[in-house]
Amino acid sequence: MANRIVSGILPILLLIATSTLTFDIQLVKSESTTTWVVPDDHPTIQDAINNASEGDIIYVRAGVYNESLRIRKSIALIGQYPDTIIRTNRSWISVGIEAHNVVVEGFCIYNVPYFSPWGGEPPEPRWCVMISDSNNVTLCNNVISAIGNVPSQFKLGCGINVEGCNYTNIVYNLITDNFLGIGLGLSNHNLIASNVIEDSVTQGMLIVSSRNNKIYHNNFIRNAEQIICLGYENVWDDGYPSGGNYWSTYNGTDFYSGPYQNETGSDGIGDTPYVVGGNNTDTYPLMNPELPRRYRWITITGDVTHDGTIDILDIVAIASIYSCKEGDADWNREADIAPHHGIIDILDLVTCAAHYGETRKPF
Repeated sequence: MANRIVSGILPILLLIATSTLTFDIQLVKSESTTTWVVPDDHPTIQDAINNASEGDIIYVRAGVYNESLRIRKSIALIGQYPDTIIRTNRSWISVGIEAHNVVVEGFCIYNVPYFSPWGGEPPEPRWCVMISDSNNVTLCNNVISAIGNVPSQFKLGCGINVEGCNYTNIVYNLITDNFLGIGLGLSNHNLIASNVIEDSVTQGMLIVSSRNNKIYHNNFIRNAEQIICLGYENVWDDGYPSGGNYWSTYNGTDFYSGPYQNETGSDGIGDTPYVVGGNNTDTYPLMNPELPRRYRWITITGDVTHDGTIDILDIVAIASIYSCKEGDADWNREADIAPHHGIIDILDLVTCAAHYGETRKPF
């Protein structure tokens, strides 16, 4: 650890010694990045997306936006939670993401199929959020639901569908009242944490041919079937004592504690693992729901400390695990920002320095 800190501090000294270069980088960044506000600058969200450039930030004020969005460039789309609503009833997909390095945060995303109780064709399958062939996408602090006047046998909407994606973060979302909560296919190394996944007509999650995904601190509540996992093993807990997920169908007890659950005294973790299925096991199931915290995830590049400002604390946090590789005990994926390349190195420090002084702007 000491060697890592020393080797990490040396690049910091180099960055400080070449402060002119750092400021030049910041200047280029500020000139090439634009912040848009909807509806101030553009009347619709899609219009703002169409006019934005790579790396731009789009803030959306509170209101109801009857749109179907298609995101095909690297942008941050941030709503004024909880009063910014994207409501779709004439499209299969409410928000479609087909680009790397996209952030979508702070929205209520509804796909509302209409069903006539007097007959006619049943509604077609719907997706609230579809992420396709995209890496380093962050979807956080949203409410996602395929609600509508549809009997449960015709609720065909999927909350979030992820196909062919790696290093995507789905965190702090409420995913409720869908046919399927989250679908994950041919997608690896993703983080799904601190979500509430509830009242799904079929499964809370359907995982197909996907491996090495970290899934913990979620609340799986009242889903007809919590999980179907076909193919490979994934990680279902964050170790002890952090714990795994809350399962409303878990019937275990909590009389013991410790990494092997053999020490006297309860600890909020079930004494026996929860069998997810398909050789997947949550070793440390939570006895009570994990309440998600709002606005905790990174929405500006380099904010490793989650304080809303890129400063020396973020650089030091990255330097403290310099040369750490994915899989090491000290690994922190949030510090791998250049973008993700599996090791903490000078590229991450330079990326953080390029954003030095940036803050998350309020509405």
